[in-house]
Amino acid sequence: MGVHWRTIRRFTSDRGPLLTLAVAFSVVCSCVLVTSGFIRGTDQFWYVADVESLVHGQHVTNNIFPANLATPGPLPRSFVHNNLTLYVVVPLARLLGGQAGWLATNLACTGGSALLVFLSLRRTSARAAALAASFLLLLPLTIWVTCNALSEPIYVFLTTLCLFVWLRARHPLSQALFVIAAVAAALAKENLVVLLLVPILSLCLWRGEWRSNFRGSSYLVCISLFGLALFAILRNMVFAENIHYSLAARLITTLPPKNDNMAPYFLSTPPDFNWALFWEKAARNVPALVRFAPTEAPFLVPFYALLGLFLWCLASNWRTLSIDCKASRACVVTIMLIASYCATVLLFQNESRYVCFLIPSLLVSTSFLVSWTERRIRILEVCLLCLLPVAPVLAFRVRKEGMQQSVETKKIQQFVDSHLGEGIPLLVVRDSGDGSRFIEVTFAVRPRATLVIEEPNFCGQLNRYRKRFDVRYAFGQASFLASMSKHVADIERDAGRYAGYGVFDIQTSCQ
Repeated sequence: MGVHWRTIRRFTSDRGPLLTLAVAFSVVCSCVLVTSGFIRGTDQFWYVADVESLVHGQHVTNNIFPANLATPGPLPRSFVHNNLTLYVVVPLARLLGGQAGWLATNLACTGGSALLVFLSLRRTSARAAALAASFLLLLPLTIWVTCNALSEPIYVFLTTLCLFVWLRARHPLSQALFVIAAVAAALAKENLVVLLLVPILSLCLWRGEWRSNFRGSSYLVCISLFGLALFAILRNMVFAENIHYSLAARLITTLPPKNDNMAPYFLSTPPDFNWALFWEKAARNVPALVRFAPTEAPFLVPFYALLGLFLWCLASNWRTLSIDCKASRACVVTIMLIASYCATVLLFQNESRYVCFLIPSLLVSTSFLVSWTERRIRILEVCLLCLLPVAPVLAFRVRKEGMQQSVETKKIQQFVDSHLGEGIPLLVVRDSGDGSRFIEVTFAVRPRATLVIEEPNFCGQLNRYRKRFDVRYAFGQASFLASMSKHVADIERDAGRYAGYGVFDIQTSCQ
């Protein structure tokens, strides 16, 4: 019996790290299975609809906005989130469908990110590497984005891949591979373009290296510039935006009193850049770097704890950054990603899922900077045990909300199709209270063209639409449309949040 227990103990000690990682990944898989079959949220409807369009060979959305009318060319235009992540999902979407394809791709990418974290750290400490990778898998934010049809797991994987390659990029070929991976990450999430500056920043930190190896340093600068040029070309030609989301357009988002992140989509002319607005928004958004709602605490508290630990370790080991080693290489990538995140918050807006791409690099960099004693490993094990019960709670919440919203989309689809003939465009009124509901409505009635319009300036935008489309019917709240149009029908009372909505005849409205 003693020999038997010694054999088991030896097996678990040798295979313990891999078993830990396998258990954590199985928890994520279970959460994804629980949430599969139902779409919830806002942008998730865009992502699923756009991937399904690509599967059918179409490269346009059915959403049309007032800002699209100011741009020459056919309508509707390209996807709202027209980036690389959509095309990454297409292979599995062909096999499993749009929503299941997203979740399967997210699961593969989340598992891939954890595996890259483990491989990056295993020579430091196999136990610590497995625990860090498992910590990444079981984070509430990781569970949340993996169980939703969101792009975060895909570009988190690409970011982690960039880190993994850069840790080993000591030869021209591997350095070129890093640039290719960085271009892919930037095409998935444009603020990740900062990764292409990593080789140049590294040369600045590794004192004297550019002088002793001028040829190699020149090569790094050239491939970085080539990567930036390649990104710019592909971004403009292959992954064209639905509207031109310039810096000026980003500045007018989330401005009081509307706090609307889609304000540029409802402008008749492109906005002009304003320095006063630039500094005002940057100053106002500084508190947003550390401020979050209580409901976001499970997502953001672990991130801020990791960020604080990394900054403390970085300050304690600052002098070692001048040496070309794995720790300094990981820190360079992490510093650039922190700069990207801060710029996004200051000039655009802050959301909890915006921190996703930072977490793997924070884990790897911090792990290189600390000594993994038995006490610290025990602390990390306790953190993992605390995270375990959170995962199923989040998964069942996603499932519950998805089931509710699936009922709503089904009701909207049946209601609109029963009153409007096939192919007739529909004007969808965006609520002034909940400005994101129109995304679910446009998803429900696809592939029908939907002309999205705001309640403020309704007549002005409607008359602009009439110059390009035969607009006859609108879908929106009866409390708004009843006073200016002819009533056609009201949706059923059991349609959830859309119980007060209906279809209205607007052929004589605003004339």
